[in-house]
Amino acid sequence: MPNHLLGDPVAQAGELQTLVVGALAYYVKPGCGLVIADWVEEKQHVQVTALGEVREVNEEGETIVVELIPFERTLTPSGAGKGHWRKTRRMCLDVSLVKKYELIDDFCACFSNEDFRKRRLSDSTRDRVDPDPKKPSLDPRDGFVYLFKGSKLYKIGMAEIVERRKVQVEKDCGEKLETVHVIRSSDHFQAERDMHVKYSAKRVKGEWFDLSPEDVAEFCSISEMLTDS
Repeated sequence: MPNHLLGDPVAQAGELQTLVVGALAYYVKPGCGLVIADWVEEKQHVQVTALGEVREVNEEGETIVVELIPFERTLTPSGAGKGHWRKTRRMCLDVSLVKKYELIDDFCACFSNEDFRKRRLSDSTRDRVDPDPKKPSLDPRDGFVYLFKGSKLYKIGMAEIVERRKVQVEKDCGEKLETVHVIRSSDHFQAERDMHVKYSAKRVKGEWFDLSPEDVAEFCSISEMLTDS
């Protein structure tokens, strides 16, 4: 996560700190490693400033107790990865990226502890492609939840640019779609999940639903879904 979100709290090695980390508290547990870093636009790389180990987690208070140790290193993401690092405030790295950046070596060196090599790496891909609706979004962003109408079913999805997404969906499904309604949201990840749960009984497959005229009217009555994030 970015250093500026923590208020620059890096202390001396061995000191434990209680940090307010927001939604991140729902995605970590004791023993997890934290990489504190910022995207440097002018150099097009990620600057690591500290590594941390989570000791305690308080989901309700959105706080963690962590040991942070100053550690400097630059990471150079791929072309596609640059956009992800640039936009994302908090994220969980996939196992493939942990290995690519050789972060386990960094943690072992930083904490002088080889036990990090024995810990099971947990892949966070599912948190993005199949998120838990009971958890707050790890990285809320402004966007839209759309309702597209196909020949038989309706698609409920999310996008930052709806028309661009519509072109892609039409290509994937092989038919022209009608944009029935668009809902503005300050957290379109969460808003999409909420709508999927709301109409779960009407789900046919994936993001495609068999909605009644009443369901469509209800969807269209919502103009925006805002959060406090």
